Amino acid sequence: MEGDIDLSEMSSSYEGYLSRIGRKTKEVKSYYYKLFGNYLCYFLKEDDIEYKGYIKLHRDILLEKKQLISKKENIYYLEFSSHNNMRKLYSKESEIIKQWYNALKSMTVLTGFRE
Repeated sequence: MEGDIDLSEMSSSYEGYLSRIGRKTKEVKSYYYKLFGNYLCYFLKEDDIEYKGYIKLHRDILLEKKQLISKKENIYYLEFSSHNNMRKLYSKESEIIKQWYNALKSMTVLTGFRE
């Protein structure tokens, strides 16, 4: 993978499952996310060693905690936005999103936040 990061000497400060919508197929996919410093890496399974991809966290990213209300169920999500790029990570549980939001707020270089 271009821009590979070496995680062998790093330990994650926070981790857990979140979902996202695929860029090509628009299907909801669940990944196991681990926060390594300013890299939010995602894995196919919790015990995978090699990551599938990552989000590099930097000061220009705005992190927002949001909720989508529908008749069937509520969806909670984190929205990472920077210039022309946006990523959304979802959960059906508000507490999971709240915990991720707090972890990202306290453990990274991110400076822009909205609840």
